[in-house]
Amino acid sequence: MISEIVDNEADKRSITISIIAASKVNLALQQNSVPVLRDIVLNNPTDVSYQDLELTVTTSPGFAKPKAWHITRLAPDTEFSLHDRMIELNPGFLEEVNEAVRGTYNFSLNSRDKVLATASCDVQVLSRNEWGGIQELPEILAAYVQPNSPFIQEILRTAAKVLQGIGHAPKLDGYQSRNRKKVGEMVNAIWSAVVRQDLAYAEPPASFENTGQKIRLPEEVKRYRLVTCMDSTLLFAGALEQAGFNSLVIFTKGHSFVGVWLEDLEFGTSVVEDLQALRKRVDLKEILVFETTYVAHRPAISFNQAREEANGKLFDEDSFLLLVDI
Repeated sequence: MISEIVDNEADKRSITISIIAASKVNLALQQNSVPVLRDIVLNNPTDVSYQDLELTVTTSPGFAKPKAWHITRLAPDTEFSLHDRMIELNPGFLEEVNEAVRGTYNFSLNSRDKVLATASCDVQVLSRNEWGGIQELPEILAAYVQPNSPFIQEILRTAAKVLQGIGHAPKLDGYQSRNRKKVGEMVNAIWSAVVRQDLAYAEPPASFENTGQKIRLPEEVKRYRLVTCMDSTLLFAGALEQAGFNSLVIFTKGHSFVGVWLEDLEFGTSVVEDLQALRKRVDLKEILVFETTYVAHRPAISFNQAREEANGKLFDEDSFLLLVDI
């Protein structure tokens, strides 16, 4: 979600500050240099010209460093939009957040020690492993895909042994073969390797796709052997990416699952909301999708059954939300 901040205390003949800002911030935004202030507009409806103004922003708690903008002149009956809207998020603070906390952006516009306008609004400061949902910047989900995790390396070593056990070369070399069938066999081997991790299923929070949830990153999955649909989806996405494949995460209402390109292709945009575009690629056998939570089922469920389950979800147009092409 986006927060719009307006000085509600000012009357129609007073200067106002209008801000459009991210309503959730976390370490992933800082690490990817995502701007949290999207628009800053000063409105002067009066007949007075103000000189040498200073606009300041602070945050509570200190998830971002204070910043000041110097404005030479704010003319009568005008709006002034700031082009520089970057503030520096505080990585040290965000790294230490273990539970989401409420915070505020606080703005003040001053001229020669006189306060002309103030504005503030709430923001959620999320923990370092908490994803904020698809309502705002869904593509930031890629920050939670961790192909370099040691646990991912273990999974791929097991997958290579699976391939060797069925008479194939024990290697995961992405699209080098230029053969969709071989790509499918490698993805199947990764599936078998994850099944062998003895994972158990955990229910996700209600409406997690919109409100977000804490993510069990690969090392935490290894430690506790628990996965929600999102945890298992991102675990597979990390393994697929490390094996040299292009993965994607598909969201339906209350659920997520994974897909993989069978050729070295992509959609050309990070977020796709057109279900037909996805179904077309699946029908052309360019994308393979599968239900990731089936790895936690006992007795084990086959990869083909996981594929059939995911394919069935692609016909529910009312449930489909979007996909993120990692």
